[in-house]
Amino acid sequence: MSKGAFHRLAGILAVEYPQLTIVNVEPGYVVTERMEANAAALGLEGVYPGAPPSVPASVITWVATAPEAGEMSGETISAQRFARQHDLHPPWSR
Repeated sequence: MSKGAFHRLAGILAVEYPQLTIVNVEPGYVVTERMEANAAALGLEGVYPGAPPSVPASVITWVATAPEAGEMSGETISAQRFARQHDLHPPWSR
């Protein structure tokens, strides 16, 4: 239920604070150092591809700095898809 509530939160806050840009960024599957270590220990390296943490970070940076991000206020963005579509991050192979 909490995920559902957070999903709706961006739209609600965007209505209440129209002067702000409020966007929900869904990071997708992000591979951390711990996840890489676990995958190696279990023999699962490369089985579950994901993105580096810098991918959602590049989208958050874009939202915070791009003037056109204001038009997206209240929306939910899939970070990995958005980063690829807008060339915000060098390609990653995970």
